[in-house]
Amino acid sequence: MNSRNAEYVPRDAQDRQPAVEHLAKLSFLLDRAFRVPGTQWRFGLDAVIGLVPGLGDVVGSFAGMYGLWVARQLGAPVAVQARMVMNLAIDGIVGLVPFVGD
Repeated sequence: MNSRNAEYVPRDAQDRQPAVEHLAKLSFLLDRAFRVPGTQWRFGLDAVIGLVPGLGDVVGSFAGMYGLWVARQLGAPVAVQARMVMNLAIDGIVGLVPFVGD
């Protein structure tokens, strides 16, 4: 199978490494890329984009769906994928409520 096949599942850890590294970089960028000067508080682009009503929820949902897609490609158990979907749904629903979602 080639990597363009939607059902491609990497066979060993070496095949999975690039996808895992890419997700780690994306996670860092979205969650903790910046630090508040003089503190240990960190935040990422997700928090900044989240200040724009609607846009933050959409961008966050797409990032989560990308993570779910990669998990599927890497052969994550169905139970793990189901929990990911549930977390995305909860995040999306709570995000719709003004002020509460942020």
